[in-house]
Amino acid sequence: MDYDVIVYCHGTKETGLGHFSRCFNIALALKDMGASLAFYGQFDEFAKARIAQSGFVLTSHYSFTSHPVILCDDYNFRQKELKLLHDAGAKLIAIDDFDQYNFDFIKRIVNFRYKAATLCHATNRHLLDLSYFPFHPDLESVRTQNLNNSEKRQKVNTILLFIGAHDRHAVARRLLKALDNLVNAKQIVLVAGKQLKFDCKNNQLKQLSFVDDMAQLYRQADMVISGGGLTKYEAGFCLLPNAAISQTKEQQLDTEILAESKLCYDLGLAPAIEQTELENRLSLFLSDEFKHQFEKQKSAFHIDSTRHLAQKILEVRDE
Repeated sequence: MDYDVIVYCHGTKETGLGHFSRCFNIALALKDMGASLAFYGQFDEFAKARIAQSGFVLTSHYSFTSHPVILCDDYNFRQKELKLLHDAGAKLIAIDDFDQYNFDFIKRIVNFRYKAATLCHATNRHLLDLSYFPFHPDLESVRTQNLNNSEKRQKVNTILLFIGAHDRHAVARRLLKALDNLVNAKQIVLVAGKQLKFDCKNNQLKQLSFVDDMAQLYRQADMVISGGGLTKYEAGFCLLPNAAISQTKEQQLDTEILAESKLCYDLGLAPAIEQTELENRLSLFLSDEFKHQFEKQKSAFHIDSTRHLAQKILEVRDE
């Protein structure tokens, strides 16, 4: 069967679900705009279930007779592989956080990171900045809720810790230890790949593995602390105060740029920051800094960004 768009990404516990999540959000927008599409790649049962429940096809092969758009999202593609897809007739679009796929045969290069133009060699093929941030449609209601609830912005009862599949530097345990020293009588919700044995003495701890409904977690949260990836963008879109302890140098650079504009609070680079300094930074964020992000978030993120990106993808289809 021929498709307008083939989404080429992976979503497993080994790869993490970040690439799949943002591709899935784009796929929902493309579907609403009438495009036919399929997913191709390696997926665990969680990702397969989301694909099936949303009415998408998971394919193990694809045809080039209709010259489909292939939306590629992974850090480990090789130029040779992508060139073969192009030469076979595909129109390639790459989601590219680090400008590693800036090849002349790529039709569009998507980098929705804040101030992305400062991080790449921009061309007329680039789609840059938060104008193209792909969020799940359920997050729009969370944003509206927080936009209309000024009281919630001043009081923190529930803190969401989202670390993701790969906790390379024991970030979850370090954050739990710091929070339990700094706050009392809060609900702390930890989402991580592995359950931790941790005794919270001053707060209530709830642990979750990957969840199907992130919007519900954001809806319940008053504050988000993440491991440095996509979550800080989703929290910003939802107008939630957020901080990040980055696990890679690339994530740290991104966090620093966001922090300069009060869109995120920088807790440091996990392998480099000492526990005492982490607690000091977290204490500052909890005491006052978290109150300064709302207005910046409100103006930086756009409710039509996912649809805007989907339209650009379909323009390539029609070329």
